[in-house]
Amino acid sequence: MLVRMLQEGTCTLKIESYEANKHPKTGEVTEGKRLVASLNTVEPGFRVMLYPFRAGQSPPTTGWNRADKKLEVHFVERTDELRFSTTMEEGTKISLIK
Repeated sequence: MLVRMLQEGTCTLKIESYEANKHPKTGEVTEGKRLVASLNTVEPGFRVMLYPFRAGQSPPTTGWNRADKKLEVHFVERTDELRFSTTMEEGTKISLIK
């Protein structure tokens, strides 16, 4: 899984283990892992890109333009562009340009 954190400030990332499940009869615990992102800011403009890919497949490269609020995602065969806009009435809108 490719994870890209897109925000205005510097983000700290860590992977934590947690108890995902405990079998009611045997008490056997299944652990899970989660990605925790921490950021200290007033208005972070926080965005997260999650991109699943298979072993052996090349993950895309990305370029985040903070001023234009757009993300370019470069695949081997093409480049896609995600544009973000925010209004008080509608929240965040994302436009995909292929």
